[in-house]
Amino acid sequence: MRAIAFTFLTGFAFLAIGSARADNVTIANAAFDKMDYAKALELYEPLARTGSASAQSAIGSMYFFGNGVVKNWVRAYMWFSLASQSQTAVAVVARTNRDIMVRLMAPQDVKLAAAMADECVATHYDHCGLVRYAAR
Repeated sequence: MRAIAFTFLTGFAFLAIGSARADNVTIANAAFDKMDYAKALELYEPLARTGSASAQSAIGSMYFFGNGVVKNWVRAYMWFSLASQSQTAVAVVARTNRDIMVRLMAPQDVKLAAAMADECVATHYDHCGLVRYAAR
């Protein structure tokens, strides 16, 4: 089951949508592909905070695999959940990734991740698990 999850998450983590932000996502994806994870995250975060599902999904993938960040499935679920709320093709992939994670995570961690996503949306992406939930 985990092999299927990893294959799916890897294969579809970086779908980009044709929008004004697509070029920036492409640049961030290029940094990721070069394994410059710090630069990729630096580029993804502001895009994710403006609602870019591609950037949100990419950050979710980074947390899932521990690329440039400490592996953290709670944060990965949160970012996939945020990306899944958009009206884009990326949302379909993000929903699938999130649903795979539900089967891999403890129920209390899923509940925490959902609360973090709710707070992120409620604060217009100002509090996306980076302050209040820093220890998680």
